[in-house]
Amino acid sequence: MAPFIPGISEVGLGELLEEARAAGAKSASYGMLRLPGPVKEVFEQRLREALPDRADKVLNRLRETSVQPGRSSPSTRGRGTGPYAEALAATFDGIVRRLGFPGSPPTRLGTFRRPDRPRPQLELF
Repeated sequence: MAPFIPGISEVGLGELLEEARAAGAKSASYGMLRLPGPVKEVFEQRLREALPDRADKVLNRLRETSVQPGRSSPSTRGRGTGPYAEALAATFDGIVRRLGFPGSPPTRLGTFRRPDRPRPQLELF
């Protein structure tokens, strides 16, 4: 799920993941909304027009998660930091486990094999 918009995307999260699993999804993950540069102003304006009653909540949650380039570690990149981001990750991961999704797409290292000889195109060089 991307972008995950705090204050909006939580609604129906479990049902959405259940439907995805029933439709054959093999894995599930999410990426928190980031608002770089002028995108932030446009997003805020449109949010206030479309959902005036929830705009402040959404914007405060985005500030709380502080998803910004250079300010997150590889383990939190895309998921944010802080109490809200941690609670969301726990909720999402719990639903994913309950539904039987693997935590991430399976890694299939055994399917790669190096060719015995170079491919014909490489022999041209």
